[in-house]
Amino acid sequence: FTVRDSGIGMDQQQLAKLFQPFQQGDSSTTRRYGGTGLGLSICKHLVELMQGSIEVSSQFGQGSLFTVKLPFTLVLSAHSHDATVCSSTHALAHLSGRRVLVVEDNPANCAIIRAILERIGMVITIAEHGQAALEKIETSGLESWDLILMDIQMPKLDGLQTTQRIRTRADGAKIPIIGLSANARAEDTAGSLAAGMNAHLAKPIDPPRLFQELAQWLTPPAASDDHPATETPPPALLSPEERTILAEQLDALHRLATICDTELEDQFKACRPQLESALPAEDIAAIAHLIERYRFNEVAAKLERLRGDL
Repeated sequence: FTVRDSGIGMDQQQLAKLFQPFQQGDSSTTRRYGGTGLGLSICKHLVELMQGSIEVSSQFGQGSLFTVKLPFTLVLSAHSHDATVCSSTHALAHLSGRRVLVVEDNPANCAIIRAILERIGMVITIAEHGQAALEKIETSGLESWDLILMDIQMPKLDGLQTTQRIRTRADGAKIPIIGLSANARAEDTAGSLAAGMNAHLAKPIDPPRLFQELAQWLTPPAASDDHPATETPPPALLSPEERTILAEQLDALHRLATICDTELEDQFKACRPQLESALPAEDIAAIAHLIERYRFNEVAAKLERLRGDL
């Protein structure tokens, strides 16, 4: 977890005593901002009780970045093995870039679903009810999406009726439709399937279970004679001098990511054109996505892998 601010920042002397009890940035801080100087000391104690760690990087006058690392064990559903496999990076790789139409009337549920799916690189379109979904389909064409997540109970047109209308379209038979509902009894699932849905998932959303269904219904299509598989062109061949320069850039970025230094953002922007000319574009895009979300530990891992591949 990372928390970043754009406040007054701290120098190295202040950082050295930051997590000690009754300590703050300077002697005037208590008078100006209040507090006792115990907050971060308590945070550190709680984090360490959970076998984690808390770190901070800061630049005086520019703000601070706090990073908390905690070891978690993912609790899965009864389909433990399948969910574990489908939640792995390898199994979910083909979901990145796939397009999902989310038909859901609750803004909070929309935000949760969007956050879950965009985190694995999926492209999300929201329709606030069934009638809005049909209008989007009519305007953009059903081929604009690879899968539909369909809430069951909605105003104007519910999920069951919407699914039935989609299935009556000439092009509506193939697109996977997964129902979402707080009602998860056997008869609810049966009703969804009878309406033409491919699956029925219970709310609140269980990400591993959702990933399992997405992986099942969005299996990469096999290559055929009509649609031969296309290969991603290999990166440009590098001279020894270019390889050395690239390695130095990756090493510099890796050092910044390892210590969660916010300078990583500026350094990455500066050398991104050179990286894109020599490395797979999808890797550079993924790193940019992670940096925007301050997931520096994952950035470091990707940079280390790219450096090892040189």
